[in-house]
Amino acid sequence: GIVFPYPEEQVQTKQQSVKFYGNVYVSSPYKIETLKTIVKVKTDINGATKFDSKSTDKLVYGPYQDLEPFQNAPLSVHYVDNRPILKFKTLHRHLEVSHWGNNLWVQEDYQLFHNGAKLKGHFSRLDYQFTASAHHNTNVLKELKFTLPRKASEVYYKDQIGNVSTSRFRNERTKSVLELKPRYPLYGGWQYTWFHGFYVPLSDYLKYSRAENTYLLRVPFVSSLPDVPIEKVFLRVVLPEGASDIQVKTPFTVDKQEQTLHFTYFDVSGRPTVVFEKNNVVDEHSLPIYVTYKFESINLIKKPLVVVAFLIVFFLLSMVYARLDISIIKDQAVERDALLRTYRTKVSVIIKQSSIIFQNLDSIFSEFKAKQQLEQFKSKRQDIEQEVAAVEKQLSEIEKVFDFGKDASVTTPLLKIQQQSEKAFVKNVRDVMKFLTTKLNKQKSMQNDVVTFLMDSQNGDIDEKRKTALTASLAKAETEIEELDKNLKKISVELNK
Repeated sequence: GIVFPYPEEQVQTKQQSVKFYGNVYVSSPYKIETLKTIVKVKTDINGATKFDSKSTDKLVYGPYQDLEPFQNAPLSVHYVDNRPILKFKTLHRHLEVSHWGNNLWVQEDYQLFHNGAKLKGHFSRLDYQFTASAHHNTNVLKELKFTLPRKASEVYYKDQIGNVSTSRFRNERTKSVLELKPRYPLYGGWQYTWFHGFYVPLSDYLKYSRAENTYLLRVPFVSSLPDVPIEKVFLRVVLPEGASDIQVKTPFTVDKQEQTLHFTYFDVSGRPTVVFEKNNVVDEHSLPIYVTYKFESINLIKKPLVVVAFLIVFFLLSMVYARLDISIIKDQAVERDALLRTYRTKVSVIIKQSSIIFQNLDSIFSEFKAKQQLEQFKSKRQDIEQEVAAVEKQLSEIEKVFDFGKDASVTTPLLKIQQQSEKAFVKNVRDVMKFLTTKLNKQKSMQNDVVTFLMDSQNGDIDEKRKTALTASLAKAETEIEELDKNLKKISVELNK
């Protein structure tokens, strides 16, 4: 018989009713002397084919006498059934054997369809929340429960969006249970796709025969929800690379069976893969299939050797590439531009270092004004003057790098443009040296004037006119130093472009 929702559509909060169509009699090729048919229904019955007697949860048809072979009488029962009517449109089941990891990886991709009474109108999240206590009286699907092997581990549950956190997994004494909650409640006519996977110890499914030097893999064809049919099953059994003499035995016929190769990371020849396809799969097809193959232990070290060889080749090629010059002729403009960029950065760093040097000069002068230890001040300032001289020497050496005399006859347009950039850079270098020298001289002059004034003041010889003139002179010098700092900063910005 067949069962289908009737009516085919219903509102969100209404109970689901279904119709059962079948035969009052047993379809038999033989004559039947006596037959009684009992239909058990545990819910409310809305209607049924005329029956002979009825009790609380039973409809009784017959007894009938002397029935002919394949005699038929329509049987229809209309009753309330709020259970979701589910089916899987497709199931992609992927099994991968790993001798190296000693485990079996299982991943199952499901496309679930709710075949019950379709939702009439639009879905209301508000009604769904307010009627939570009455969901058991509707055909909504809120959760799925899968039975997994007892030693299942590293379980994951994902869909097209990504990881789904609304799941619970637990290991029990004889099995493991994975409870999944879809991202949204499932009503009639709706569907949901997802995949989940796990690892199990390979020793629970694989046996080795020393006498025949073969491995025997025993895995179930499907392991899904009970009482949920599957329209089409795709099963892939991926064996380790190097497996040979593969033989397959199934307890039932399949619609398609073939052997292909599956490639993953660092595979050389590919992994032998047995692919099965079967339509209209039910619980009775949850039987084991058997795959036997031969596998030499030497194949276990093949992948590590491939990884080591790959790394060695990669590093060798990297070394060769780093030293390889594939240009037909050297481009002087490009080389000189790279050199110019390097020295522009270097000069910019020198300007920042010189700023720190002058800050140190200000610090030792402030220290002198506080303690008035003249000899110590002169010693420290002499050290700073040597640092400034070292900076100017570096700038002078950088200036000498760009000598244009030897390229005077070059007429390449790109090289001419490059020479103009280099000339502008050399001008900046010379300006930096000039500004640093000027700044040092002005600060020394300011400090010398202040030192002389302070020494004379110790003898009680204070001239107010002289003090006023000194203040004006210092203010003017500080203004000029600020202008020099602005010019140095401007050059630094230009060099960093």
